[in-house]
Amino acid sequence: MTSAPLRLRPSPRTSTPIYLDPDRRTVRVDVQLGSITRRLVIDTGATGLSLPQWIVDGLLARREARACESAIYTLANGVSELRRGIRVWSVSLGRHTLFDVYASVAPHGAEPLLGFPLLNQVGRFTIDTVAGVLILG
Repeated sequence: MTSAPLRLRPSPRTSTPIYLDPDRRTVRVDVQLGSITRRLVIDTGATGLSLPQWIVDGLLARREARACESAIYTLANGVSELRRGIRVWSVSLGRHTLFDVYASVAPHGAEPLLGFPLLNQVGRFTIDTVAGVLILG
């Protein structure tokens, strides 16, 4: 499969705002992907980072990601599909940065997803929906 992203050094405990959808079932957080910031869905079932093609196109155009190996994923509806992969040079949540992060490439209309395994690479985290923050570290 793919190797874990590299982490430069541990960062102190920090928090970053989260955004709840009106139905209060979906939590989003701003993530810095290279030089661009996008709001990603925190997905308990996602195996890592999944980015729609339109975000990938921007990262590749800026040379902040490179194409790499594909992998087979089982989607929430149970269907398995082969998805292209990219390596994003840097992914930051608050003051925590991961380098050389693998992401699957989803279709243009898909939601960008941040899976728990990638959050675990940052370290300990807590989602506080009352305070409206993601606590990292």
